[in-house]
Amino acid sequence: MENEFDRVIEKLNVLRQNNKVEFHPVAEEIITSFEKRWKSILPEDYRRLLLTAGYFKLPNDGYSLLLSLDKAFEDLLEYFTDVPVPDDLFSAPFPFTTVWAGKDDFTDETDYLEHTRQKIATMRGALPLCSGGCTTRYILIVSGPERGNVWWDDRWDGFTVAPEPFTSQWSDEHERAVPVEPSIRINFRSWIEEYVDHWLAS
Repeated sequence: MENEFDRVIEKLNVLRQNNKVEFHPVAEEIITSFEKRWKSILPEDYRRLLLTAGYFKLPNDGYSLLLSLDKAFEDLLEYFTDVPVPDDLFSAPFPFTTVWAGKDDFTDETDYLEHTRQKIATMRGALPLCSGGCTTRYILIVSGPERGNVWWDDRWDGFTVAPEPFTSQWSDEHERAVPVEPSIRINFRSWIEEYVDHWLAS
């Protein structure tokens, strides 16, 4: 595992040397303060990456390829515009162990509001990593059985929350994420290496 993590750091350094990204390492006290505030210990490889490389973004337009802890939290706040942020936002177990498919066909406003309430109730235990395009996100599970794994989150529009790796499937006039194999998971270290490989090739 140590060699695998070192390989990720080496690839990140190539990105930096090629002037493709800007790195912003995170101080230990900032991470510790975040963990103390939310009573949650971040997954080890994610924590190590924050300490060594930090969050990173494109130098020209400032687009974040990996969100800072502050930005990740701000991203989640979009769900809590009308309700208080729960104290167990990151300590409560992530509610899913298999794919969840929401809906986008509502019988009336009451039905829509109830669906929104239920969706907000599922927001615990995960930290946004970066945008997946439009309103989708890649999220890191920080508590519960799926801790340390990366999932795909299209919850904003109510369509799908699914573990990586997934494939798209057309359903209800929308593309929904469907797991490639229900038992397979991608942890953060594997995900970040694939993500960095993508940017190295671009």
